Amino acid sequence: MMRRFTGWIVDHAWLSLAVVVLLTAAFLFFIPRLELQTDFGKYLPDEDRSVQLMRNAEKIFGSQEFFMVLVETPDTIFDVATIAEIHELERQFSELREIDQVIGPTTATVISASGDRISVEKAAELLPKTPGEVEVYRQKVLGDRNLKGYIFAPNERAAGIILKPSPYLDDTATLVAAVNDIAEAHQHERFTVYVGASRLSVRRSATACCATCSCSRRSSCSSWSFSSSSHSAPGAVWRCPSCS
Repeated sequence: MMRRFTGWIVDHAWLSLAVVVLLTAAFLFFIPRLELQTDFGKYLPDEDRSVQLMRNAEKIFGSQEFFMVLVETPDTIFDVATIAEIHELERQFSELREIDQVIGPTTATVISASGDRISVEKAAELLPKTPGEVEVYRQKVLGDRNLKGYIFAPNERAAGIILKPSPYLDDTATLVAAVNDIAEAHQHERFTVYVGASRLSVRRSATACCATCSCSRRSSCSSWSFSSSSHSAPGAVWRCPSCS
């Protein structure tokens, strides 16, 4: 049977090639609709004991799923107008009922030590209104090693806002749409916003999640970190695990 099949293919080489090309083109049409699902609990039945224990743990300790919203400016994020716009982004994200926690440039916790005292406070209890206040804020947040390279890019031209969804969230599509709507509303010439995600079932696109990633496997990006790149123009380079 196999011999007859392979013989037919050899005898009709051009027809076989045409069929392969047509099938390939048909499958390529569905590639943009592919989704990345990294929540292993969804591969198991809900009644599975391990899944139930994991869900209970998430309700008690919080979920490990999160969004990373990336903000990039052409010069520096440390100016009065940019900080105010970032703060407004964080405020709007925090008002989404599907969001449990927002950690960003103005809402992150800053830990500092002076002598025998340790201080724990928000990055910006009050928004800076003058260049002098901006410089105080800059030194404050960049002096925390937990924020530099994690929330703030080392080149000071970009920052990240982490959004942690509610552990009771069932439909991620609604949340993704809401986050994208807010991000798009803040886009302008001097303020670029990208939306990425980790462990969430979200459609990826090279123009959204991975627009600033320098690797060739942009559609597979799932989590992000600041990095530098000698071959890129000065600016924030966000790299996914594929090219870290």
